[in-house]
Amino acid sequence: MIVLPFITAGMLLDRGMTLLLGFRIASHYYAHFTRDQDYFEANLHRLTTPVTVMWGEKDVYINKEMGVEFATKAHVELIVLSGLGHYPHLQSPQRTIAEIRAAFGK
Repeated sequence: MIVLPFITAGMLLDRGMTLLLGFRIASHYYAHFTRDQDYFEANLHRLTTPVTVMWGEKDVYINKEMGVEFATKAHVELIVLSGLGHYPHLQSPQRTIAEIRAAFGK
């Protein structure tokens, strides 16, 4: 079983079966996500297009260190978006657009 750090026993009791069902769905997703990640990483050497990884510095779901690790494994550039989290396109749309456009210009 996968334990997500932001879900506590109290939350499960307070929110009942709806949250428990959501937890089971998330656990199933992430159990399969790992298998997809293994396949993806095993095939990174086949990547032929230029790639830039953009990562929100304040991402609470997938921390910045994972972005650094991925960019290192893929041998690609990493741009850390300071002050932004998991949804940079929603948190700062204009800045995110500017970063993406700049990446295409490289």
